[in-house]
Amino acid sequence: MVRGSLPWPIHRGRMRLDVPLDLALSLSCGQAFRWCARPDSGFRGVLGGTVVDVWQRGPREVHWESGPQELPKEAMADYLRLDDDLDAIRRAIGDWRVDAAFSLYPGLRLLRQEPWETLISYVVSQMSNVARISRTVETLAANFGTQLGDGVSNAFPTPAQLSQASVGSLRLMGLGYRAPHLFEIANAIADGQVFLEPMREMTFGEARRCLMELPGVGPKVADCTLLFGMGHMEAFPVDRWVARAVVEWYLGGEQIPQERIARWSREHFGAHAGYASQYLFHARRVGGAACPTPAGGMVDGMVDGMVGGMVGGMVGGTHVPAAQDDTGPDGA
Repeated sequence: MVRGSLPWPIHRGRMRLDVPLDLALSLSCGQAFRWCARPDSGFRGVLGGTVVDVWQRGPREVHWESGPQELPKEAMADYLRLDDDLDAIRRAIGDWRVDAAFSLYPGLRLLRQEPWETLISYVVSQMSNVARISRTVETLAANFGTQLGDGVSNAFPTPAQLSQASVGSLRLMGLGYRAPHLFEIANAIADGQVFLEPMREMTFGEARRCLMELPGVGPKVADCTLLFGMGHMEAFPVDRWVARAVVEWYLGGEQIPQERIARWSREHFGAHAGYASQYLFHARRVGGAACPTPAGGMVDGMVDGMVGGMVGGMVGGTHVPAAQDDTGPDGA
């Protein structure tokens, strides 16, 4: 870590771990878009309205420096979802492919993010990739968020701040057709027409319906917001990588609509379907078409023909896309 590189009095934190955590993988695997890898193996981001440099020292220690405000240990543990029992979750999912992915990528955790930033980040994510999404989110923060005092970092803009933007200015940031969606969502929340926090306590179905009433929010964006920003663990976001994993490894290669994939996966993986989605996403994106195996390796062509037969004849909707070079989230 570049010690003392923040311009304020630095608040230092340290946490001993008694649970598995792969900090680098959890921060860089496409859930959140404001963590930047540092040359010395740490990450810099903005969390809780403060700039944070964080790094892992071995499997059992996490260290961080924050400023201008202190980031408490409780806030860091909450963000990293250290209260999630990964062993219990993998047992509850009860699927050998997901279990194998847990063994391949131990310590990969979902992040407990703030709903507003998560929603806007995933509206931005449509038809894009992780690097481009990160640049766009940082541009929004730089232009509309509160400066945090280091001359570089800004907090993510509040709904009120983003509502002051014009559609034209948002288009100039490369948002294209998404610009009016961001403008309308920001104004609806700033004006008190929509409230995100109560959606945490709604049922998954109720919260999903509410989110999908917002402009530019389809099933994928809603599911990402529900999982990463609202703690609805049964949400199963389906992007191209997850779709390929499910189709190739479970459904015998049968091309079916992404919404049907999400519905089948919620039923198959159960209350922790969101964790299954994240592990399948990473396994397919990094490991390619080879399926994770219980021995900890990868095998080509492992599919469940019986499950494939169960979904035969499904038609309509947005189908699983053909292979592309783009590596990030896609679709509404």
